Amino acid sequence: MNAELEKILEGYRDEMVEKLQEFIRIESVAVSKGAECTQETPFGKGSAAALDFMIELGREKGFATRNYDNMVCELDFGERKDEAVGTIGHADVVPAAGVWEYPPFGGEIHGGRIYGRGAMDDKGPTLAAFYAVLAIKESGLPLSKNITQIIGGHEEGGYFPCLRHYIENAERIPAHGIVPDSYFPICFSEKHFAGLQFTAGERRQAVPVSESADVRGAEGAESAAGNANAADLVNAGGDSGAAGIAGASGTAGISGRARRKLILKSITGGDALNIVPPWAEAVFCDEDGNVVRTIRESGVAAHASMPEQGENAIAKLLRKLAQMEFEPADICEAVKELPKLMCRDTNGRGIGIAVSDVTGETTNNVALIKYSDGRLSIISNVRLPLSLSRREMENRIARVLEGSMWSCRTTGFLEGFYINPEDEPAKTLIDVYREESGDTKSQPFANGCGSYARLLPGFIPFGMAQQSGSLPFHVENEYIEIEEFLETAKIYAEALYRMAK
Repeated sequence: MNAELEKILEGYRDEMVEKLQEFIRIESVAVSKGAECTQETPFGKGSAAALDFMIELGREKGFATRNYDNMVCELDFGERKDEAVGTIGHADVVPAAGVWEYPPFGGEIHGGRIYGRGAMDDKGPTLAAFYAVLAIKESGLPLSKNITQIIGGHEEGGYFPCLRHYIENAERIPAHGIVPDSYFPICFSEKHFAGLQFTAGERRQAVPVSESADVRGAEGAESAAGNANAADLVNAGGDSGAAGIAGASGTAGISGRARRKLILKSITGGDALNIVPPWAEAVFCDEDGNVVRTIRESGVAAHASMPEQGENAIAKLLRKLAQMEFEPADICEAVKELPKLMCRDTNGRGIGIAVSDVTGETTNNVALIKYSDGRLSIISNVRLPLSLSRREMENRIARVLEGSMWSCRTTGFLEGFYINPEDEPAKTLIDVYREESGDTKSQPFANGCGSYARLLPGFIPFGMAQQSGSLPFHVENEYIEIEEFLETAKIYAEALYRMAK
C-alpha cells in the first residue's frame, strides 16, 4: 500500500483502540417508537449519542460535519470537487441478547480482542473507515474526488429510515463507495428482505374452556407438558391447586380439585427481527386466573441471515407446546400446525418458499412471538433469493396456509441488489483486498445480509469480516480482533485512495 498512508495509520494505532472502546460504551440500540423517540432523538437517545460521538470526532480531526436531524451524519474534507466517493456505516446496534462473558457495552480488551455489542457490526468497521479517510486527509495526496463519510443512526431495523432521510436531503450523494458492514472481498448481491406476520385467533371478551383442556392429577400434568423437563416447569405460586415441580423426578403434581383447566395466558419471545431468538416463554393459568405453569426455552442468538448458525428458542417452545392440550382450543389447534410450517427448517420449506439460485437460498428466521387476549402473532424475517418475487412468495404462502388456522401478511419488503464483480469499482476493491491481505482464496459472494448498498447502487459491501469464520454479527460475546481492526483500516485507506485519486 501507499507507504505514507501506512505510516500515518500506524501512528494512530493506540488512539483507534481507545476510540473504539469509547464508541462501544455508548448503548446505541435504535428504537422506532416510544418516549425516547422525539424530534431531537428520532431513534432514541443512544442512537443520537453515537452520532454525536462521530460528529465530535470528525470536528476534532478537521472534517466538515453535518447532522441531518440526528438521523444520519456526514463528514467531509477538502475543497469541493465535482465528484465524490464515500463510505457508509452505522452507529446503531442490535440489542445485547443472550448471556455474555464480558459486559456487552463495556468495550473491554481480553486476549487481543475488544468485546462489546457493535464491535464488528458496525462500530469497528465504521471507525476503521474513518481513520482510513483521516490518513488520506493528513497525507496530502492529490485527489480528483472528495471523500464523504456517511454514518446512519438506524440501520438495524432493516428498512433504513436514516438513509432514506439522507437521500432526500443531502446536497450531493457520492456516486461510488464502500459499505464496511459485510465480508471481504466484496458482496456482489444481497437477497430480498421480507417481514411476514402470521396470525391465528381473534380478540375475544372471554376465554372459553373445554373438556379437552382438563389436567387430571400428576399423570395428566406430565402429559400436558409433553416432553418438558423439570427445569422448564416453574411454580409461579397461586392457590393450592397450582401446578409445581414435584421432587427430583420432575413430575408436576396438582393438588386440590381433581380437574383443572390449563389456559394459555401469554407467549412472548425474541428481541429483534434480525436476531435468532435466544429465549421464549409461555405462561398458563387456571380458570380463576392464577398462574400455574411457565415454560421457558433458551436458544443461541445468531444473525437472521444465517439462522442455521443459531438455535431458535421460539421454535423449540412451539414444538413443545404442540404436544400439549390447553385453552383456547382454536389457539391450541393453531399451535399444533406450527412445527410443520416453520419449526423444522430455516429455509422456508414449511411455508413453501424454499428456493435457491446464484444469490443463495431462502432463509426464514422465526424472530418474534406474542400471544395475548386470544390472538397469537408470529413475525418472521425472510431473506429471498432474487429469483423469487414478492408476489410469488405471497402466492406460495397463501396456497400452503389455505384451510389452516393461520393467515399471513407482508409487513415490509426491501428489494435486493446485484452487481457484476468484474465491473468498477468492484474490481479495484477485490484487487486491493487481495494485495493487502494475501488472501486469494476468498471469492466475491452473495448473501442475505441487509446493508445500505440496497439504497445506494454505486456502493459495495466491503469487509471487514473474513469468510473463513462464522458470521460475527448479532451474536453473544461479539468481538473484534485488534490486529484485524488495524489492518482493515489500511485496506480501506488504499482502496479509497485508489477510488478518489
